Amino acid sequence: MTESPRTSDLTEEEAIRKDREETRNECKDMCVKRLPKEERELILRYVTRKERGESEVEIAKENFEITLNMQDETVEKIAKAFEIKTVNALRQKINHIRSKLDKCFVDCLKKHGLFHETI
Repeated sequence: MTESPRTSDLTEEEAIRKDREETRNECKDMCVKRLPKEERELILRYVTRKERGESEVEIAKENFEITLNMQDETVEKIAKAFEIKTVNALRQKINHIRSKLDKCFVDCLKKHGLFHETI
């Protein structure tokens, strides 16, 4: 039976990389959780439709109490479910939510010293 490496078994560089990845994931989770419930459900449903694997969908549904049928999900169905009149309006709303998430994520990374702006 192979054990996963403990932090003490990792090289210093690997440990730093692992810590940074954990911090990035914590920042992502925190930012999503800070969204108002409807925005959180909408962005997770929209993103899950294309970008996530089935196991992640189950985790997302469990963590955020989203009950959806992920089969045959389309942007039209999502718009209708959230009472958004057009697909274009849905996309605009998604872009607005993503902008909020991006700002939160960058702020969190800066707080942890992991974001360095380039000039």
